[in-house]
Amino acid sequence: MATTFNLYDQFRLARFNSDGAIDLESQSLHAILVSSNYSLSQANHRVYSDAFAAQAAGPEVAGNGYVSGGAVLSSVAATLDPGGTVTFDCADPVTWAQDAAGFSGADRLLVCFEAGLAQADWWLLGYSASFGPKGNVDGDFSITINAAGLFTSTR
Repeated sequence: MATTFNLYDQFRLARFNSDGAIDLESQSLHAILVSSNYSLSQANHRVYSDAFAAQAAGPEVAGNGYVSGGAVLSSVAATLDPGGTVTFDCADPVTWAQDAAGFSGADRLLVCFEAGLAQADWWLLGYSASFGPKGNVDGDFSITINAAGLFTSTR
């Protein structure tokens, strides 16, 4: 399954204000699966605890083959093309192996980065459109990042 991401407004704002530059290539980025219980707030969610603290049923999925905090993305890189577009991307796909006692309610993928902080303070970078419910009970569950990357920035 391929997915496209939207950036959280607070992450976009932090790139330009006193929080300064964010070197995403040096961070551990996490792919976190959430259920339909997650109440998205693109404008207000900034860190992991913002997204999860007020959620009633615990929106991060749970089950064999999935750990809290999700999977760490690999080969994270930013590139600049000759036309001036910066692309931020990672290796594909992100896969959770099949497990009969696994998870079944994944509805959306969130991407967070650690920034050397405790999990509650991980920065929220972006989120996918709803794709669920999906899981790893009947087979491996994989998400392929859009061929254009996690996100791009043009001149």
